[in-house]
Amino acid sequence: MHPITFPTTGFVRLAQILAPCGPIPVSKSTWWAGVKEGRFPQPQKLGPRTTVWKVEDIRALFEGNQDAYRRYFYHVARISEVAQGFSGFAEC
Repeated sequence: MHPITFPTTGFVRLAQILAPCGPIPVSKSTWWAGVKEGRFPQPQKLGPRTTVWKVEDIRALFEGNQDAYRRYFYHVARISEVAQGFSGFAEC
């Protein structure tokens, strides 16, 4: 499996959060729907075209309840992998 390194402090952009470069294997549209519904952390705006999230909030999402995280995101990743024809990991 491809190891993913994630910062411990600071801010991250969406590309660093979502797979294949980040730890959360959902699409952008699923992520934004989750933000709107309150399932995912709220972002902070640094400028008109710059949106970031606190690393601590994202880490809490995938380190909080490991069993639930693995069950949910493994299922989502498998569906995505099958639907898109898995071709390996993108360069991050």
